[in-house]
Amino acid sequence: MNAIRFGYATEQSVTDRFERTRNRVRMTKSQRWSAYADEAIFVIKCVVCINVAAWWRTAGLILEIDVQTTEDQIPIVKLKGEIDLHTCATFRETLRDLIERKHYNIVIELSEVPYLDSAALGVLVDAVRRVREHDGTISLVNTTPFVRRAFEITRLVKIFHLYDDLDSALASIRSLESAATE
Repeated sequence: MNAIRFGYATEQSVTDRFERTRNRVRMTKSQRWSAYADEAIFVIKCVVCINVAAWWRTAGLILEIDVQTTEDQIPIVKLKGEIDLHTCATFRETLRDLIERKHYNIVIELSEVPYLDSAALGVLVDAVRRVREHDGTISLVNTTPFVRRAFEITRLVKIFHLYDDLDSALASIRSLESAATE
């Protein structure tokens, strides 16, 4: 019965409820019909809970991460989905892996990220700290209005470089790298 308590219904819990209703022998016919109606409403609620839980698992908890590299070895991390407490671990591992492979100038493309929370901001701040130890930078490209507003409210626009398109971000990184080699 714990499954029902948390909003999920298992097949066994639904079957148990039907069996209990069917075994009520001292009920009048109208009472039985009322009990069956209650059970039918319970089943409908269970189906709705299961469908909502399935949607949440598929829609809310998946973050697609695609890492591409330009000809001059600048990684472009393309994200699709929400970055929150549940999905930021994979994002953190991706950024740490890039930094461990000595990629210190990273572009993160955020056009398909409708939402990020404080956990995601923490991952990004940690990554900026790590790349700045090696005179690198993290550039954010194509931010959605909500994401841009989150950076403005937290004043992280002073730490990150925000660009409207990928070409301007890559041009900025290339100019920084050419100035560092001279």
